[in-house]
Amino acid sequence: MSGNVAPDTAALFAIAFEWGLYGISVWMFFGTTKELLFGISQNHKMMFIACLFFLFSTSHAIIDLIRIKIGFIDKRENPGGPALYFSDVKEVLYFIRSLFYLAQTLLADAVVVYRCHTVWRPISRWVVFVPSTFWICLSGVLYNLGLATQHSGTGPGVEIFVFAKWVNAVFVLSLHSSRCKCAVGYTGC
Repeated sequence: MSGNVAPDTAALFAIAFEWGLYGISVWMFFGTTKELLFGISQNHKMMFIACLFFLFSTSHAIIDLIRIKIGFIDKRENPGGPALYFSDVKEVLYFIRSLFYLAQTLLADAVVVYRCHTVWRPISRWVVFVPSTFWICLSGVLYNLGLATQHSGTGPGVEIFVFAKWVNAVFVLSLHSSRCKCAVGYTGC
């Protein structure tokens, strides 16, 4: 027996963790909203960004609930059942859910670049060059990941692990981008 986790089992664990984190996200959104609208320094631009984050995370969570319902209720009698449904990366809801995640990642990195720019603007505008370059590279990798997903094999059963190099590139660029922006942004405080 191999050590792989079945896609339907992974989907169940993922939805449990996702909704736990979504609950924390909702709590943080309301705290942020209170501070941004009624706090000492009101910031309507950041309030708009917070609303976008909340919209993206809510959409992602709802789409995952819909996918769980389709996979375990509607597709349970189909050949391959839920395991085949959850391993299909060409499925439309999987693609839409991924788009929300990618938009949220790009927005978060853009906010950190903006923070670096705000902190370092009086000293040097060139300090945000490297974090911005990481952000642009991440955008390109995400675009190529989307293209690879849409042009993958035909029909269900296309494994997500086919895209491992693109997914790894996304995680590596996002991690290094965040590390670089944090190092630059917080040394200027």
